[in-house]
Amino acid sequence: MNWDANVRDGDFLCCCEFVDLKGERNHLLACCCNCHEVDACCERFVTCRKIPRTLLRKIFLAAVDRMRIPWRGGAIQISLDAVAPIFLLPMFVILAAHGPWMSVVVFSFLPLFLLYAHFLFIKLKPQNHFFISWTITSTAFLFLSLHSMSGFLEIRNDEYYAFVVITFAVFLSLYRVKQREGLCFVKEDQFMDGGEKCTECNILLPPRAYHCLSCDACIIKRDQHCAWLNCCIGQYNHFWYMMFLIAILSQLVLCSNLILTTACHPFRVVGSIMLPDDCSDVYFDIVYATCFVISIYCLEAAVFVASVLVLECWLITLGITGHEFRNRSKRAYCCGLIMSRPYNKGFIQNWILFWKGKRAVRTSCNSNEFDFWQN
Repeated sequence: MNWDANVRDGDFLCCCEFVDLKGERNHLLACCCNCHEVDACCERFVTCRKIPRTLLRKIFLAAVDRMRIPWRGGAIQISLDAVAPIFLLPMFVILAAHGPWMSVVVFSFLPLFLLYAHFLFIKLKPQNHFFISWTITSTAFLFLSLHSMSGFLEIRNDEYYAFVVITFAVFLSLYRVKQREGLCFVKEDQFMDGGEKCTECNILLPPRAYHCLSCDACIIKRDQHCAWLNCCIGQYNHFWYMMFLIAILSQLVLCSNLILTTACHPFRVVGSIMLPDDCSDVYFDIVYATCFVISIYCLEAAVFVASVLVLECWLITLGITGHEFRNRSKRAYCCGLIMSRPYNKGFIQNWILFWKGKRAVRTSCNSNEFDFWQN
């Protein structure tokens, strides 16, 4: 926030003061006072009247705005959605390590909690940092856990180095996805002739470009808005998004296997490859229990990531994007196999175009031709 734009000339903010959403000077000690939205909400609740969603949104935004810490030149705001996963993930792991029934409860509740948080943030705050913070926290938490327990778990050096390389690949692909997101945005003067006009942005669109409500922008060859990365997946970062899915799936599977083959009694499959056999006594020691629940968390997350990866591979094979798949006609059958696919080049050619990257295509629209890039 630009403090100079909200404070009169000559005025200075002390370490506990800030400028609130209304542009008024406020103090940290008054964080629980003068909240008219909360008063209105309580009044409606007591009188058994319906609480509108807009009122809940105002309360949520006011609560987030007032979560600050003292700082020189004015209290700085803490992003609650970005900080929460740092505390929630270790808390879930510690709770699950207190017994088999606690593990069942926690890992049954966790997907429901994340699903509810997803829908809640879509309604209240589409542009949030909760899920990308959860992704980064999860990746870093797994690395630090395995690093601190590598000697205890008797992990070989080659296994540990492989895990380090895969973790580096996860962060690299995540960085590339975020870095190339801007290239997917349709610029106002990018396509001057032809094409449909976006009703939201009022600009001309190339084929297969769609508007994203979360980003409030039009995306070239839009696949989806990935909440876990807090960015749109389009033509220019789709490849790195696939690399991210492959890397994080490899990290989850390798981490779970390394822990389970040590915490549980393993058996040898082929060569040095081992699989867990008996895990009945892992809860007798809190350290073994913590390692075990981390591996269960990895398996649960790996199932989700694998399902997303399989879906993405299927869409690439069909030559359609996620946006086109979700908005398919009711006459589409067999998971999109039987549907109108005007950009389909054949199963093999679709994958060749995806791996080759950008390919210039000339398309005609309303008798005006223009060049655009298409995989």
